[in-house]
Amino acid sequence: MKVQVEAEPAGSATIVWEALPRSVRRWLRCCRSLPKELPTEPPANSALQHLLAMKFWNGAYGVCISSMLLYYVTYVLHLSSWQRVQVIVGAGTAAGVTEAVMNLVYVHLFTRDDSLRDMAGKSDRRLLRIVVSFRLVNACLTFILIGVLEPSVFLLFVWSVITRMGLCSFSFWRISAQCWLVDEDCMSRCVDGKSRQNKREGQIFGALSMSQILAAAIFSSLTFLGLGLAGLETENCEASCSVGGSDGVSTCIDDCFRHVIDRQPESLRAYVRFVIGFFAPLCELLIAYHAYKFPIKNARLRKLYLTKAAERGDMGLTETNEATSVDAYSAKSQIVLLDKASADLADVSSDPLESFHAADFQHRVVHTVEMIGGACRARRASISVRFARSPGHSRCEAQGGSGEAVTAVVPDATPTPSRCVNL
Repeated sequence: MKVQVEAEPAGSATIVWEALPRSVRRWLRCCRSLPKELPTEPPANSALQHLLAMKFWNGAYGVCISSMLLYYVTYVLHLSSWQRVQVIVGAGTAAGVTEAVMNLVYVHLFTRDDSLRDMAGKSDRRLLRIVVSFRLVNACLTFILIGVLEPSVFLLFVWSVITRMGLCSFSFWRISAQCWLVDEDCMSRCVDGKSRQNKREGQIFGALSMSQILAAAIFSSLTFLGLGLAGLETENCEASCSVGGSDGVSTCIDDCFRHVIDRQPESLRAYVRFVIGFFAPLCELLIAYHAYKFPIKNARLRKLYLTKAAERGDMGLTETNEATSVDAYSAKSQIVLLDKASADLADVSSDPLESFHAADFQHRVVHTVEMIGGACRARRASISVRFARSPGHSRCEAQGGSGEAVTAVVPDATPTPSRCVNL
C-alpha cells in the first residue's frame, strides 16, 4: 500500500509561499489535493511581498545597466581601443568618488536622530522620502540623458555622477527595511501557532537574495538575446590580423575593430539606448513604488521599535530627555502618559512596578500617537497626552500646542499601578 504524503514548502520556499496571494496558494493546493482537504490559508504577507518585488526589480535594474554599459560606450559612442578605456575608467572613478562622498553625507543625515526615541517618526519618514524621491529623479534623468538627448561622452560623465548621488542613499533604506522585516517576523508567532518566536533570519535573507539573483539571471539572458535580435555582428579581429609583425598586427586589430563598430546597424544602437534609457528607468519606478508601499512604517514601525526595546529591557527612555532643553510634560515634541490605577489596586504588590505589562503599555503608546497625531495633523501642533484610568475604560486628554484639547475614550486593558513615562 502506497501512502502519499503532501510535501510542504521548506527553506526559502516557505518565505516565498507566504508572499503569494491567498488565491494563488489555494489554486496551487487544488492542483495537488481535493478542495475539501484544503486548509485555511492566511492572508499574504504584504511587507514580504513588496520587499521581494523591490529586490526583484533592483536585480533587473542592476544587470541591465552593468551588461549594457560597455555596449553603450562601444557602439553608441563609437569609442574603441585606448579612448574606450579612458572613458570607462574616468566615468567609473567619477561615480566611485561621488558615491564615497555622498555616503558620508547620508550617514550624517540618517543617523543624527535616534529612531527609538523619535516618537513622531520624523527620521524614518525622512529616510523614505529621500530614497523614493531620488529614485524618481534618477529615473527621469536617465530617461532624458540616455534615452532622449544625443549621446556624448560629456552626458555619460554627467549621468555617472548624478545617478550615484541618488542611488547610494537607497542602500540605507534597503538594509533597514530588511532588518525591520526580520525583526517583525521574529517577534510574531510561528506559522504552526506555537508561542515561541520565529527564527527564520537566514530563510528570509535567502529568499530576498534569491529574488534578486533570479531577476538578474532572467534579464541578463534576455538582454544578451536582444543584442542578437537587434543585429549585432562580431568578428575575431585577432584571427583576421594574425599575419605580419607586432606593429602591423596592432594596427590591423584597431582598424578591424573600428570597422566592426561602424558597420553595426542603427537598430543595435537604438536597442542599447532603449535598455538603459527606457527599461532601466521603468525598473526604478517599480522600485520606488514598492519602497513607498512597504507597510512597516509610521505607527507599525514605532510599535516594532518599542517591542524590541522592551525585549532588551530598554524601557528607561526618560533618561535621554533630561539633556534636552524641553521641560517634562510640556507640549513640545513630547507625549506624556500617566497611568493611574484605582485605589484598591495600590497594595497588590510591594513592588509598584511588578504588575506593569510592557506589551499593553506599548500598544497604548502606538494607539495614542496614531490617534492624536491624526487629529492634530492639520495644525501640525505638538501635543501633551495624559491617561487617567477609571473602571472599564481609560480617558485620554491631549492638550495641543495651539491650545485646543482632544479627548478620546479607549478600551480598558489590564489594570496597572501608577506609572508615568516621559517619551
